[in-house]
Amino acid sequence: QLVAFCPYAFWRFTYLFPRPQPGVGPRWVGPAMEYATLLTGFVFVIGNLLALASAPLQPYLAWTSQYDDRVFWQVLTTLAIACLWLLIVKWRAAAFNERRRLTWVVAGIAVGNLPMLAHIVLAGAIPAYAAFAEEPETRRALGIILTMFTLVIPMATMYAVVEEHALDVSFVVRRAVQYALAKYTVIA
Repeated sequence: QLVAFCPYAFWRFTYLFPRPQPGVGPRWVGPAMEYATLLTGFVFVIGNLLALASAPLQPYLAWTSQYDDRVFWQVLTTLAIACLWLLIVKWRAAAFNERRRLTWVVAGIAVGNLPMLAHIVLAGAIPAYAAFAEEPETRRALGIILTMFTLVIPMATMYAVVEEHALDVSFVVRRAVQYALAKYTVIA
C-alpha cells in the first residue's frame, strides 16, 4: 500500500511550509523525522510485498493478519498527528501576516484529516466501534463521509491562495515566463 508514504509527503510539506521558516525546535528533528517517515513507508511497502509473495505460508501466519492492519494504520496516524502538531506550532510562531494566510491552510488540513484520524484511533482502541465500522452499510457511509471531509483540504488551500494570497501567484507566473523566455532564447 503506497499510502504508507503519506506521512513522508505530509512531513515534507509541514517541515518546508511556510517560507520564511519560524524557529520551532532543534534542527536535527526535521531531518530525523523525514528519514523516520520515509523508512516507515519503505518498511510497510516491503512488508506488504513480502506478505503477498508468501501466500503459501498464509495458513501458518494467520495469527498476524489481525494485527497487521491495526499496526499499519496506528503508526501512520501517529506520524500524521506529529505532522499536524508541527504545522500548528509553526502557525503559532509565524508572523502576523503569515499567520493570517496560514489559518486557512492549517484549518483545511485539520478539518480534512481529523475525522479520519479519529476514526482510525477509535477503531484501534474500541473493539465495539471497530465491529460497528466494519458492517457493510456503516463502512460505505463512513467511507463517503470521511472522503467528503478530505475535500475540505484543497478547497481551503485554494481559498488561501486566491483570496488570502498565501502563495505569490504573480511571482510564480513571472518566474515561469522568465524560464520560458530563457529556454526559447537558448533554442533559437
